[in-house]
Amino acid sequence: MRDALRTGFQALQAGNTDQAAACCRQVLETRQDLPEAHFLVGLVALELEQRRTAISAFGSVTTLEPEHGAAWAHLARLFMQTGQVLRADEALEKAVRHADDNPVVHDLIGHVHTMLGEEGRALEWYCRAADAQPDNVPFLVNKANCQMYVGELEESEETLRRALALSPGNSNAHWILSMLHKAADREHVDEMQRLVENGRYPPRAQAFLWYGMGKELEDVEDWD
Repeated sequence: MRDALRTGFQALQAGNTDQAAACCRQVLETRQDLPEAHFLVGLVALELEQRRTAISAFGSVTTLEPEHGAAWAHLARLFMQTGQVLRADEALEKAVRHADDNPVVHDLIGHVHTMLGEEGRALEWYCRAADAQPDNVPFLVNKANCQMYVGELEESEETLRRALALSPGNSNAHWILSMLHKAADREHVDEMQRLVENGRYPPRAQAFLWYGMGKELEDVEDWD
């Protein structure tokens, strides 16, 4: 069972949701009481955007293992996404209570606080995640975004510079950077333009770069 679960998690990390789901079925047909099997079901459902299945799966995890902080954190976010704010708040409280040293869970807890409009609390968790993995670009970008919202503009820029040193083409980092200050010239616009022209960005990532360019061009009054 443990080997099948390990294979399932590896398959999910590789983007093979079919194999991951098959491993889940293999395990659950034999054992229904393994929290990690239900957790993997939840992760696969998240990848496939099947929220109802994900809620059921993470709910099974917390029933079997009430102190599973990661499952509670996922439930909190899912409840927020489905408009169940009270349930989200309850799940978040349990996620915080049972949070371990996993920076992924810390980042997720920060995200839920952001969804609740609690930016100050969110920043605490984003900082914990980024401090634990200082080279994790998504963690740094989330931290920088939250720093911007709480008014820590210089600190946000410093965090973004760190993220861009690690990943110069990160579209989210460039987008946030464009919003921190009023642009005085086209230097950053030209940099983002080169990224769009030379990089292979999916549509969502392109949108962040185009929006960043639009904002800075507006700053320098290049209306066309």
